[in-house]
Amino acid sequence: MDKFYRLERYLVGKKDDFTLSFKELEGILGFPLSNSAYKYTAYWSPTETHTMAVAVLEKGYRMYPDLSALTIKFVKVGKKPNALSSPQVVHKVEKNESSFTVDGIEYRMVKNPYTNGPMIARVDGFDIENRKEICRIILLANGWTKAMFGDKITNELERQVSKLLNGEIKLVVNNQEINNEPKIISTAIKGKKVDIIKYVDKFYGIYHADKNGRYMSYDHIRSVFLKYRKDETKRDLITLHLYAYLASWGMLRNSFLMQKDYLFSRPIVDVLCSDKYDSLINFNPFGEVTNQDIRLIQEVAFLIRNNYAGKKYFSEGSEELKTIDNVTDTLVSKIMLGTLGCTVAYDRYVKQGLASLNMTQKMGSQSIKELCAFAKANEEEIKKEISKLNDLYTPMKIIDMYFFEKGFEEEEK
Repeated sequence: MDKFYRLERYLVGKKDDFTLSFKELEGILGFPLSNSAYKYTAYWSPTETHTMAVAVLEKGYRMYPDLSALTIKFVKVGKKPNALSSPQVVHKVEKNESSFTVDGIEYRMVKNPYTNGPMIARVDGFDIENRKEICRIILLANGWTKAMFGDKITNELERQVSKLLNGEIKLVVNNQEINNEPKIISTAIKGKKVDIIKYVDKFYGIYHADKNGRYMSYDHIRSVFLKYRKDETKRDLITLHLYAYLASWGMLRNSFLMQKDYLFSRPIVDVLCSDKYDSLINFNPFGEVTNQDIRLIQEVAFLIRNNYAGKKYFSEGSEELKTIDNVTDTLVSKIMLGTLGCTVAYDRYVKQGLASLNMTQKMGSQSIKELCAFAKANEEEIKKEISKLNDLYTPMKIIDMYFFEKGFEEEEK
């Protein structure tokens, strides 16, 4: 049973905002809150490790703590969030707020629930990886110099952006008044040209030498997934191949999956087989990658985490019941690579390979953009490598192979 089922049941039927004391919340939960809940406001934000906040968000609420008063305010998030379309609803969006666009993503100013000042939020509801960087981009585009930033914190910069958007300040550069109309910014990412063939060809020797080698587990899961994803009677078979694929790549080692049978991941397969994500099977990083593509990838990642997070398992050699509270990028991306084939697997070697080119090592929108730019820069060689294999291999799989071998080489140095 889900750890937070009593709280989820309590929220059913609630229609308005309300406030509970920490003690009242603990009474509903049936167990005490962690020390982090009393110390850190971040504990109350929905992330892969803050599973109570995720459970509450799924019931249509977001939590805002007052750590001095030891109370928690539950704020209704419009209509109930749809797990498939709005996995990370952040704020209510009111009418007539100023907005601006950076790299094709629309942002607007909302009220910071902690400071009551202005705060940048994405219109589509997804979390922002770095609010300060967005402030920097928009202010630089509207006349600021690097020297003007000084040691200003994010909240100060957001106030300046808000004033700019509302026409409260006019910037003057080179004796000319700057139009306060926010600009559409493009901070285009350029991919680096590398020797794809040199590294990916290392794979072929082992691949062709052992027809029962572990590398074949990718072929097996991908083949079964593509063949049977529309046949619900074959979902268990897909799940079994997914389990074997993860095992062959060490994903069961020191993991909650080691304590579960293969059918534990069946809900994950149902998500992956959803018609909504068919476009990701043919994900083309060489073309025009849209915000919708990125959102879909992020949705799948969120749903995989959410299907595992909060569930229980017995630890090895113990009767202690534990809660799954850390669903790693490595596991999530490995699953997505073996089925949809739309991302690299962020394992140790791949991340080391990414680091060698100063690329983002954390799964997210920035990394997706960088990988697509990398694909465009190396399109010809990537397509050559795919032609040496079969149609199970996607551009992202080839890119994954490159960074895996590159990362391995870096570690051997």
